[in-house]
Amino acid sequence: MKGIKNIILDLGGVLINLDFKKANLELGNLGLKNSFTKSKQIELFDRLEEGRISDIEFLKEFNVFASTNWSNESIINAWNSILLDFPADRLELVKKLNKNYRMFLFSNTNSIHIKEVYAKLKKAHGVENLDDYFEKVYLSNDLGIRKPKPEGFIHIVNSNKLNPSETLFIDDSPQHIVGAKQAGIRAEWLDLEKEDIHEMLTRLSLI
Repeated sequence: MKGIKNIILDLGGVLINLDFKKANLELGNLGLKNSFTKSKQIELFDRLEEGRISDIEFLKEFNVFASTNWSNESIINAWNSILLDFPADRLELVKKLNKNYRMFLFSNTNSIHIKEVYAKLKKAHGVENLDDYFEKVYLSNDLGIRKPKPEGFIHIVNSNKLNPSETLFIDDSPQHIVGAKQAGIRAEWLDLEKEDIHEMLTRLSLI
C-alpha cells in the first residue's frame, strides 16, 4: 500500500484478543442476553463507552436494566470476560511500525475495560499503559465519541494535522471501517477469521 505515513490501530481484536461469545454468555447469565456483540450492543454500553455515565452509574443501571441485584464484582467480572491475552509480538510489532509511521490508537472502550487491559499488560509484560507505543492514544470514553461516528476520525486527523489520504485505519469491525472512510481516511478491515495484524500488514507491504 503506497503513500501511507500514518497508521491508526484499533485495540480489541487487533492488538488484544477478545472473546465476544464468552462475554455475551456471561452477561446473559446475569440477565442481559444478546446484549453485546461485535456489530451491536445495548445503549447502556454505548453510554459507558462514550463516558456519558460513570462506572458506579453503569453498575447501578445494569441491575435496573436487568431487573437483578448482582454485586459490583459479579458485573465487572462478566463485563471484563471479553478480554483475553495481549500477545507480546503485537507490542513488538507496534514498536517496529513506529520506525516508519506516525502511530495512533483509537479504541471503543470504557474505564472498566481499560483498567483490566492495563492490568493484563502490567502482569504479562511489565507495561503500565500504551502511551509509549503510540504518539497518541484515543479512548472513546475520554473522547466522548464511539466508532463508527466519523467525528472521532476527523478529530484525530485535525488534532494531529494528518493528511487523510496518507492515513490508514485498521479495525476488525467492518462498520468502523465505514466510519473511517466517511471521514476520508483510508481503511482496511482485519478479518480475523482469515488473517491477523501481522499477516495483513505484510500483505499490504507495510512491514
